[in-house]
Amino acid sequence: MKRLLWVFFGGLGLIVLAGIIVAVRQPPPITSGPLTLPDGAVVRIVGVTYGTNHFIGRPLARLVAHMPPVMQTVFKRLLGSHAVLQCSTSTFEPKLIVWLGRATNSVSDPTGTGYLTALLSDSSGFISGDRTFSSGWWSNPQQMQFGVFPRRDRVLAVNLFYHSSTGGVVRCGSLAFANPVRGRFPKWQAEPLPATRRAGDVAVTLDKLSTGHDQSIGYKSTKGGGRTVEFGTSRLDGQNCTVCAIHLRSLTNTNEVWCVANEEVSDATGNKARNTSLGWGSYEDGYFTFEPGLWLSESAWKLRCEIKRVKGFAPSETFTFWGVPLDRLDVTNRLGWATNFGGVRVTLDHIYRRAPNTNDSWSSDQVSRVQFSTAGLTNGVHLDLISAQTDCSTNLEAGSWSSSGGWRTYSYRKIPLEAKTADFTFAVQRSRWVEFVVKPEVGPLSLEYGPERKAE
Repeated sequence: MKRLLWVFFGGLGLIVLAGIIVAVRQPPPITSGPLTLPDGAVVRIVGVTYGTNHFIGRPLARLVAHMPPVMQTVFKRLLGSHAVLQCSTSTFEPKLIVWLGRATNSVSDPTGTGYLTALLSDSSGFISGDRTFSSGWWSNPQQMQFGVFPRRDRVLAVNLFYHSSTGGVVRCGSLAFANPVRGRFPKWQAEPLPATRRAGDVAVTLDKLSTGHDQSIGYKSTKGGGRTVEFGTSRLDGQNCTVCAIHLRSLTNTNEVWCVANEEVSDATGNKARNTSLGWGSYEDGYFTFEPGLWLSESAWKLRCEIKRVKGFAPSETFTFWGVPLDRLDVTNRLGWATNFGGVRVTLDHIYRRAPNTNDSWSSDQVSRVQFSTAGLTNGVHLDLISAQTDCSTNLEAGSWSSSGGWRTYSYRKIPLEAKTADFTFAVQRSRWVEFVVKPEVGPLSLEYGPERKAE
């Protein structure tokens, strides 16, 4: 019996010692600020954590949180509130979380009808990376999660922006904090641009990579029928858009047109971000934009681009849903037509038809919609709708499309009233990847194109 007691208390001591070591290594509680928001509330940083398990509270509470559940219960009963965490959470992937405490004199404690966004800046003040939102009622503290962040700098800052219900944006200011993951990392060597890569029979040339841009894009005509595309840098909402001037050219088939379908940017410190926003000006112009970007303090970014075709498919690569009945206006025509092509199963679920819409502004619930469900789109396999045509020989252009999980919906504004059926043609293909290691430029950017639509 005595031996069992020694084993029990010895094991208990080891657990407590391990907990103390873990707790000591945790960043201490932080109090910063204050920063006053447009609604009168005052926010401060009350903690910064990194990893997959995040704890905010007194050192003793953080110690208890690392103990087995049974021992946590015992210590919480003995020590009371001193052993209880202020807040905790877990993340699927390692994240940096900035915890914001908020105080207000308002009884109802609302954040108003607007919302807040937060982005990180490095020691130079350059704002980039992913953006996190906070709207409605706050938790206290409120967590702001970031998947990428500067890792070489000793001090970082979280920048807050208030977006009003009328669309206005106010920069509230920034709160500095110690970087919990500061370390030494290798440095990548950037390659000179332009640079060309081969992806099978496709040549991909990256002419420029420029960061620090907002969402505004201007166009100016030039002599001889060309034009200039200009990218703004005001960034009133803090978002950082990166521009890639890039050209993709088939070496074997001049009828093919290729584009960048996806993008991933990384750096030597371990940051890796896939785009949350990617857009093309036009395939002929040869540029695309993406968010989020990284920070200029890095000697180079690694840019990985997934490419796919948008035109020039062989008949053996396509299939068509022929003679799809469009049915009456404001009626959902449930079909359930299914086919399997190249290992991909596609089902035409239903069509909801509306009268042609000629308004300058519209939403997807005001126009005709066609919904498909899919299965088997894995390992770089892509399904693309390449044409839609009515029995009146009208080519239908999707005003927008959306997807989630195993379904996708295409919206059409102008299906003719006299049309009775439509044909929808898809292509199935496997994408390819190319990679560049480059140092992005920063500042105003203008891309000049001649009449032949190639960048000069």
